[in-house]
Amino acid sequence: MTLIRSSENEALRKSCYEGLCSIGPFIAPQFIEVVNKRNMLAQLLGFVDFYDYKVQAAEGFGKATLFPILETLVQRARPILDDALEKLANEKGADELKPWNTSFALAGSLAKEKDPYFPFETAVNAWARSFAALGIKYEGATMQLDLSSFTSLATPGQVGSGLNALVTLMHEGGHAAHFANVRQPSPLFSQERVPTSIPCAENQSMFLDNLVGVAAWLARYAYSKDGQVIPWELIEKEIQNNAHVQYFPSYGSLLNSHLCFALADATEIEVQGIMSGRPLLAVPHPLTDESAAYMHGYVMAEMAVFQTRKHFLKVWQYCGPQERILG
Repeated sequence: MTLIRSSENEALRKSCYEGLCSIGPFIAPQFIEVVNKRNMLAQLLGFVDFYDYKVQAAEGFGKATLFPILETLVQRARPILDDALEKLANEKGADELKPWNTSFALAGSLAKEKDPYFPFETAVNAWARSFAALGIKYEGATMQLDLSSFTSLATPGQVGSGLNALVTLMHEGGHAAHFANVRQPSPLFSQERVPTSIPCAENQSMFLDNLVGVAAWLARYAYSKDGQVIPWELIEKEIQNNAHVQYFPSYGSLLNSHLCFALADATEIEVQGIMSGRPLLAVPHPLTDESAAYMHGYVMAEMAVFQTRKHFLKVWQYCGPQERILG
């Protein structure tokens, strides 16, 4: 994904996209079998399907409550999305709406301009300083975080790899801080599975990784190897540049590869207006038990992040690394 966002070589970006597209056909037969068995299990327990079961267990309400919220969000965002896509096509050409071009068209040159201010080797330092300024402590816990295990990260030295490393540290380190500070005398409350709400678990971590895009944070922590602070012109461009819901309904034994691909493509078009640079079936979350039927959590947490930021800005006229923010 880093190359799709940052490479100036369209042929290379297209090759990367085609590689991602090959994941769906490879996993589809086994994935469909898993989906059908998950739905069968949930229906035996009295739920509509597996997504209904997972949402009810984690959030306390079912699919019938959740999906209208998400559908309303998609409908209200549609005019903004349509205008943005039309503007992109008018300014840079219709080819920029191809899935391997859109991310680069939106952020390619900016990603390269920002890259010197996010060196891979200083990511840990920026993360540690940010958390220290926020007063985040791990209460004696030991955290092991291997950046090389996160497939979304690029090889150190590639454009965007330092920023990706930092965002990963802020996000996953936020999860670790959250659960390291759970004081209830039971391990059931200090983990991401039920009864922990998915949006609740993601809200803190996403609030923290969102700081990396906040102007106040950038002005303090984004600097090059030789100590040059990111210029305001780049921060302003980042601000100016600035939902992906996925689910597999209960089709029982009728779900097959053709229907699976058609559903995935239709969902991308419905939510994004165009095909995504990262095909839906290349997203790993639906494959594993703990993260299947999980993606709504990111959407709801994203809304919560901006509600949280609005609160801090209203109360303190500031939203950045200060201990009072999380104190």
